[in-house]
Amino acid sequence: PVTGKVEKARKNALRLLHFRPRSVWELSTRLRQKFDEETCRTVIQELQAERLLDDGAFAKFWVENRVQFAPASKGMLLRELLAKRVERRAIEGALNRAFSEGERAMAEKCLTARRKRITVKDPKRYQKLYSFLRRRGFAHELVTELLENDAPANDDSQ
Repeated sequence: PVTGKVEKARKNALRLLHFRPRSVWELSTRLRQKFDEETCRTVIQELQAERLLDDGAFAKFWVENRVQFAPASKGMLLRELLAKRVERRAIEGALNRAFSEGERAMAEKCLTARRKRITVKDPKRYQKLYSFLRRRGFAHELVTELLENDAPANDDSQ
């Protein structure tokens, strides 16, 4: 029965990993909902030995996915991965590769995509773009610098 439990937990883990890579902590948390601690530990160790479960690879996947589909600041991605209990060293490696051109380049990438969706005629354009970049974790100074041309003109004649 012990090996049967391990095999069942392994199948469960592989099913979860089929949908998307997961951190060691995420997978063990999910497995503990159905299986005892020893079974979970055994399955996690087996998957790590087979390199099917790797926090470094997970951090790389997570950062690349976010950069492609929902770019965010380095700090925001760091916090997301720390929340998934990935080791800081693995996170920093993934972030350094993704942000090789710097935080500004990532913010510009975000902005370029968003500008296409917000019409030029929109009087609240600056505020929308500003809020969008701030929600993505970019610093106020960087955002205001990037949005210099979008800033509403100060019209004192009224």
